[in-house]
Formats: sequence, C-alpha cells, structure tokens
Amino acid sequence: MARKPTGNPVGRPEKEINWNEFEKLCELQCTQSEIASFLHVSKDTLSDRVGERYGEDYSTTYKKYSESGKCSLRRTQFKLSQKNTSMAIWLGKQWLSQKDHSKEDIQDIAKDLRNAIRESEERPRTDEAERPLLETQQSILDQGLSGKENQVQGQLGAARALLSNP
Repeated sequence: MARKPTGNPVGRPEKEINWNEFEKLCELQCTQSEIASFLHVSKDTLSDRVGERYGEDYSTTYKKYSESGKCSLRRTQFKLSQKNTSMAIWLGKQWLSQKDHSKEDIQDIAKDLRNAIRESEERPRTDEAERPLLETQQSILDQGLSGKENQVQGQLGAARALLSNP
C-alpha cells in the first residue's frame, strides 16, 4: 500500500474476504452481486480480489467452483428420485431423452402401423425385418395410451390381431 510522506498509509485498509465462504457461495450458484453483498464488498472489488487470489478472471474462477455445486445438486436429485416418482420422471426426461408422447404422436404411429399392415398384406411375408419396427411402434402406442380404451385403439384392434399372428 502506498504511503504518505508522513509514513501513514493512503486510503483505508483492504477488506478481508473469507475465501472459503466465497467458494461455498459459488457452489450455491449465487450471483456476483449476491456474493459481493454477502462479503460486504463491491462487485468491482470482488472481481479484482478474485483475480489477485486465484490468478484468473472472475468468470473462470466462478465456473470452476460452481461446477462442484452442480455435482452436489445432482447427487441430491438422484437420492430424491429413489423416493419421489416425479423427480425420477423429470430426470429421465432431462438426461435420458425420455418424453411423453402426445396424442398426435400416437395417432401418427397408429397411421404408420396401419399403412405397414396394409403393405404387408399386399406382398408375400418374406421380409421379417419390419417386424421389430412394428413391435416398437406398438409398444410406444401402448405406453402412450396407458391402458385406456380410445378411438386409436379401436382402429387398431384388427391390426393387433395381425401382428400377434404372423
């Protein structure tokens, strides 16, 4: 710190920052404003001091410490999904690309299935390569309907009989 000709320092003393608290706040995904407010410093001071302490700019340092917070959150979500069906479904949609099938999706699958059955009736049954595709579409259709009788199922009654009896 610079000194006056009298030997006294210029300006007020540097504010001490608790770096463990800073790292924990980053893990909690707090904003820079929130962290600065909690540590009782300005955002500019925080940014400058982080650069001095870690040798990196604020955003790089923040990303590094916030990643461990994401790991902790993910761990908690996995634990919660073992007891909470909604959380398990949400995680499946987010990370496993699972999705709910809309009524339109189910109707499209039913239309494709009917067309495939018509085509198979028109030609000899020498190609069994389409069978797994038809079974997959039927499985998706069954999942989407959740066992409820509706118009699409009524239209597919004959199609199911054909699929189950080659």
